Amino acid sequence: MPLDFYYIPPSPPCRSVMLLAKLLDVELNFKTVNIQAGEHLAPEFVQMNPQHTVPTLDDEGFILWESRAILGYLVNQYGKDDSLYPSEPKKRALVDQRLYFDAGTLHQRIFDYFFPVLFLGLEPQDEKKEKIAEAVGYLNTFLEGQEWAAGESMTIADVALVVSVSNAEAFGVDISEFPNVVTWYEKAKESLPGYEEINQAGANTLGEMFRSKLSAAQTGNDVSSRFAVYISAVLGKSDIRNKMTIDFYYLPLSAPCRSVLLTANALGVKLNLKLLDLFKGEHLKPEFLKLNFQHCIPTLDDNGFVLWESRAILCYLSDQYGKNDSLYPKDPKKRAVVDQRLFFDSGTLYQRFLDYYSPIMFSGAEPDTAKFAKLEEGFQFFDKYLEGQTWVAGTHLTIADLALVTTASSAEAFGFDVKKYPNVSKWLANAKKTIPNYEELNHAGCMDYKQFYESKTKKNEIKMPIDLYYMAVSPPCRAVTMAASALGVELNLKFLDLYKGEHMTTEFVKLTPQHCVPTMVDNDFVLCESRAIICYLADKYGKDDSLYPKDPKKRAIVNHRLFFEATCMSQRYADYYAPILYQGKEGDPAKLKRFEDAFVMLDKYLEGQTWAAGDHITIADFPLIAIISSAEIFGFDITRYPNVSRWLANAKKSIPKYEELNHAGCLEYKKVMDAKMILF
Repeated sequence: MPLDFYYIPPSPPCRSVMLLAKLLDVELNFKTVNIQAGEHLAPEFVQMNPQHTVPTLDDEGFILWESRAILGYLVNQYGKDDSLYPSEPKKRALVDQRLYFDAGTLHQRIFDYFFPVLFLGLEPQDEKKEKIAEAVGYLNTFLEGQEWAAGESMTIADVALVVSVSNAEAFGVDISEFPNVVTWYEKAKESLPGYEEINQAGANTLGEMFRSKLSAAQTGNDVSSRFAVYISAVLGKSDIRNKMTIDFYYLPLSAPCRSVLLTANALGVKLNLKLLDLFKGEHLKPEFLKLNFQHCIPTLDDNGFVLWESRAILCYLSDQYGKNDSLYPKDPKKRAVVDQRLFFDSGTLYQRFLDYYSPIMFSGAEPDTAKFAKLEEGFQFFDKYLEGQTWVAGTHLTIADLALVTTASSAEAFGFDVKKYPNVSKWLANAKKTIPNYEELNHAGCMDYKQFYESKTKKNEIKMPIDLYYMAVSPPCRAVTMAASALGVELNLKFLDLYKGEHMTTEFVKLTPQHCVPTMVDNDFVLCESRAIICYLADKYGKDDSLYPKDPKKRAIVNHRLFFEATCMSQRYADYYAPILYQGKEGDPAKLKRFEDAFVMLDKYLEGQTWAAGDHITIADFPLIAIISSAEIFGFDITRYPNVSRWLANAKKSIPKYEELNHAGCLEYKKVMDAKMILF
């Protein structure tokens, strides 16, 4: 019976398992996992693999993940002999050593080199490439005087290592200076059945993506779009059985583009995402004008059938690829209602959204009260449509909802108060919970759109006096921004890209020898370490002492909670999650237990009180919120701690701009975590 194999075709760890299965003549039942559609997070997959990673093997109920563990299992279970994974202790130890060398050194260094380029839009770093070459040099030494990585016979160590070396070569590492590796590499290619189809094709795919980053993948600073491009490629580009044919030209900021992404996802339609940077004029290039003379996005190319205007695309995808007609009913009356709502979005709600916000955003115009009144009227109409029904066209979700949700959420992101319209507010809250992959496919784009809007509307404001060097994914940075907001302190945020080594530049090291974030500069006063910054801001700029009491006993409790967060909660968080996030390791149960113990302590601190240091929010709450919400977004179950759970839920509702200042950074942090984990 074939073994179920959950995988992504070009994934290096997946390729190593496929090579070995071919060598052992083990039949695999291939099950592609659509990461972009969130299939790795589906309850049934998470139940099977709580780490929700690929590759994952299901051998009649025996579930195993982590590629190198799978390699060992397949040989032990299905090998005709033990030549590929010797049972003799010393020989096996050498194979294991080479496997760990691949996992922790060679593969990790390759990952460290290409990940920031593909997912974060950074320039390749020569020093990281040199570290790969150094690792290949170690392999060259291992191979001195022997044909294979662990001796005179091929083993599973060679199967894993050949995948890594093929990736290094695809990413531009010159292996020709390592003669032992070159000889071994050529021999391995000849010795492994199906090498070209199984491994080289995948390496070529990753290499092409890496080289193209200066064009399509580097046209924006949006992590989610780059992640989507990657997933689109790995799910379709190299899998000849499942080749994508639907090209989708888009920009994540665009509400109409997001409506197509939501619809395609709901329909199970895979799109080959092609980021089109309007700000660089890519929509005006001859090749795109030939495709779409109106030079607008979204534009769909389905095997030569080219279509633009988002709502037309929604209808086409539903008619062409819908498994049933639930999203776009065939019944004439039901379809007419859906069509009416689509035209309402196109001609009224979305149009009035553009009429009001576009002049502010692109022309620097003052807000027009008459246009704002028309937008409010549009939402009043919308509220009436929703009277007495769950969705805009009746009792079931349709493509009309997927169009309108991007308009309403964009308006909300820009500060429009949808809560004034109770039916719309209820519908939008339900949509956010119900629509698959809403956070990734719509909310992330909304946040980018909001950031773009704010960058345009604030460009003429006076420079803020307090500079904060930060990264949004960092919990300590988010703690400072929440505290500053609560204190009414305006910060001049200066994004510091640690992946580009901007914290190691001469000027920044001169500013703070510890070269860390967050770092604050208040005129000539420089301060780093988030909790010290928060205390300083409260003392210096607090209108009263409510957030950081002057009473010695009350302040001592606040300080205690700050130190508890720094030395216990935050440290244990880092001890557990950092190896997972940055080294591809499995979670350490002992470290997890220590992290859980910290939650038990916090739960006791919160017994009988609303906030961490008493009945009023203080600066002690902000660092704790930042770290605990990060753990929650990574899947840590805080509901086991009733006081913590209650406190965090209250904080999310009570803290001004919580979504913007903390939750958005948590989501970006999770993307980094998920993106990294799928490759291990």
